[in-house]
Amino acid sequence: MNRAEQILDLMKRARALPWPNATARALQGELAKIHSELEAEFGAARGWKPARGWFSAEQLRCNSGGQIYTMYGDMFPHFDHPTFYRAPRTRRAEGLVIQPYIENTPETRAEIIEEYRVLGLSASFPDYPSWWYPGATTLILIERPANILN
Repeated sequence: MNRAEQILDLMKRARALPWPNATARALQGELAKIHSELEAEFGAARGWKPARGWFSAEQLRCNSGGQIYTMYGDMFPHFDHPTFYRAPRTRRAEGLVIQPYIENTPETRAEIIEEYRVLGLSASFPDYPSWWYPGATTLILIERPANILN
């Protein structure tokens, strides 16, 4: 069973149980562990680490450090189930993964790419499974465009 199938199985088993329930909580814990592992693997492949705090679109665009302390989901279009990434040594903002529930069509992808281009950022759709809800959410990577100096 691959990890996407494992996530879906855990979700299905947890939802079938009454809540609160110790078994359901244990299944949720397993699910959170898989999410964390996939977040870390995705970032490690790029030399990044998942961040503890959030950062703004401006901080990502300008490759700055620091964090924000409130939830500003409206600053990133299609903001859902985020994972923020930073450079391990400098703690600079490097990337953001969002996993929205969208209709994953070429038209929708083009709209999202354009929305982020207007913000001075780059949106791409890596060939990597969404770890939030495979098959229902789409993994989108937000970064500084390659032509902006790091």
